[in-house]
Amino acid sequence: QYYGAGSTAKCPRVVSQGLLMATACIPLLLLLGYFGGKAFAYLGHDPAQVPLERIYFQVLMTASFFNLVKACLASYFVGIGRTRVVMIADVLAVTLNIPISWMLIFGKFGLPELGIAGAALGTVIATAFGVGLFFAFYLSRGHRRQFQVAQSFRFDAGIMRRYLRLGLPSGLESFMNMATF
Repeated sequence: QYYGAGSTAKCPRVVSQGLLMATACIPLLLLLGYFGGKAFAYLGHDPAQVPLERIYFQVLMTASFFNLVKACLASYFVGIGRTRVVMIADVLAVTLNIPISWMLIFGKFGLPELGIAGAALGTVIATAFGVGLFFAFYLSRGHRRQFQVAQSFRFDAGIMRRYLRLGLPSGLESFMNMATF
């Protein structure tokens, strides 16, 4: 909305509020990772699969902060009409995920053989790489100037309220969909 209204200086404030919210969610995500990993046994999953599911889930949840940051930055770039940035970051991250996961699963090129934990860790590394690419675009000189990124790193109560009012119900729905999957 800010971009469409010509208020380009307000666009990065939305990102800053999203980053603050993602940071505030870290303790909850860590708790969900720890206790959620224990839920697989109670949900009737195959006992042989439960330890593997738990490891994979806990590694991903421990680093899920990167997913929140990625969602924040990807939404921002889509909102300002720069979908190519999202495509580049996502394609490169997925492309990296394949060999990194393979190396970590099977212990190739001097890396330890981590099995299922390696698959999860490969995904985390690829996601973090994608986040790094998003930040490279976000903090590039031309983008910083056009959108006044440096001035956006502060709390904005109005934007945060809108985030919570509009995003919380949607986030809870997404969480419930993922949890029941």
